Amino acid sequence: CDFKQMEMTAPDGLKYLAVDRWCRSIILSEQAFSWSARVRELEKMGAHRFRLDFVNRNYEPQQIQQICEQVMNAQPVPATHEGNWARGLQ
Repeated sequence: CDFKQMEMTAPDGLKYLAVDRWCRSIILSEQAFSWSARVRELEKMGAHRFRLDFVNRNYEPQQIQQICEQVMNAQPVPATHEGNWARGLQ
């Protein structure tokens, strides 16, 4: 409970962000997760409602507006990752 957020580096060199929310630590990857470039594919699969989460990272209002526009236009959001999308579940 003594911090708001801090950057951490794992032994393998990967960086993470630790965020304190009401005395609960949340560990986030250095890059945010985004399937924005996959919106059209997801729509073809039947998904038509999407949630954008700006809760655990600090964003400026201009950044939020830009990210919303990128998602609505199915454009990739810079400095994000797609998780297991490309490699699939193994």
